[in-house]
Amino acid sequence: MEKLVVKMVRLELDIAERIDTFIDVKHNIIRELEQIGDENHYQLLYKRYVEQKDFSMISKEMNYSY
Repeated sequence: MEKLVVKMVRLELDIAERIDTFIDVKHNIIRELEQIGDENHYQLLYKRYVEQKDFSMISKEMNYSY
């Protein structure tokens, strides 16, 4: 039982670390995107890389053909 608890704690710490890394990367992406001058390009890239939408959904939202 003790080994199981230790394993669970390690997994929880690993998950927390991965979440922190994901959030840091997401913030870095947003900072880079904020340097884009064209609003349409910004919106497209934000939806793709921050909101993680696929291009078919983005094209519908932005009224573009796929």
